[in-house]
Amino acid sequence: MDRRTIINRMQSMIPIRSHMTSYEASELLHAYSPCPQGSCVGNNELKISYDLQIIIPAYNVEKFIEECLNSVKSQKTKYNVLVTIVDDGSTDNTAKIINDIIQNPSENIVFELIIQQNKGISGARNTALKILKGNYIMFLDSDDLLVDQAIDQLLDAAYKSHVDVVQGNWYEFNAENNQCNNISVNTLSGYPWGKIYKATLLKNFQFPEGYWFEDTPLSFIIARMDMTYKIIPEIIYAYRLNPEGITSKSQTAKKCIDSYYITELCLREFPEFDLKYDERAYDYFLHQSIMNIKRAYSQPKEVRKALFTLTYTLMGEYFQDMHTQDVSLKDIEQCLRQHLFLRFETIVFPN
Repeated sequence: MDRRTIINRMQSMIPIRSHMTSYEASELLHAYSPCPQGSCVGNNELKISYDLQIIIPAYNVEKFIEECLNSVKSQKTKYNVLVTIVDDGSTDNTAKIINDIIQNPSENIVFELIIQQNKGISGARNTALKILKGNYIMFLDSDDLLVDQAIDQLLDAAYKSHVDVVQGNWYEFNAENNQCNNISVNTLSGYPWGKIYKATLLKNFQFPEGYWFEDTPLSFIIARMDMTYKIIPEIIYAYRLNPEGITSKSQTAKKCIDSYYITELCLREFPEFDLKYDERAYDYFLHQSIMNIKRAYSQPKEVRKALFTLTYTLMGEYFQDMHTQDVSLKDIEQCLRQHLFLRFETIVFPN
């Protein structure tokens, strides 16, 4: 262990409180990377005429879109399916490739293409959400794939169990199309893909535009609703490992602090979805607090301290008198309650 690590650990054991004010923290963060102005609250219309609507946002994905759409087109299904592709202002051959593929639709699978000026992935998804045409809604990223029989396996489970969300398992693959890892889960993931949602769940929802980590509200808001779900064991989705994606690059970019901003947004908009600031939400908030700091690992110390300050300010605003029953979160809770920044970081970054 080097000298710097030893010193940092010794300092973290001393209960030194952070004295940065929430005003100072807010000013620092907004100057460093301004908070986007998007909202999770939508106003979507229900015009159900299909069993499933698959929403695919596409922007400059000429390398991947053909394989993605063919994985949908080749599905053998007894259900009526609409595939809504939103070309989000692509400047390459994405739109042409899409048009060529959808000229010959498959049995029971209908394609529609919407072309718009670039609004980002949230804006593209939201365009498709404006009119919900499927009893269930699926999100498919344009560089990923559906596994054979995915549609029927998900919808069979949904209609048999009468649940609001059905999620399957997935595998990851790399640039050489080599299958890397099979992922099996027993709880709902925070990803929008790999599952189907009852359209009524999404009637008043949209993805907040302008934010990174725009998927967060699905697990912080939608999963907190009065809803039922089922997880099936079949692998139904193939996720492409992308070294150019936000996940890979986020720690070194200033916009990584959007992770905090979107946490703040979700909590502020809880009442719009009739959600309670209960123990379940509190534990999710604590987990999200850890994630927010991890994503800011490479940012300057004062930025991380500002994030920490605003996090315990949020805790005081929404969860003042709560105490977690999750033993793994007790230390994190104590650090936030007592404003112990150095100790908090030592727990989050043990090495």
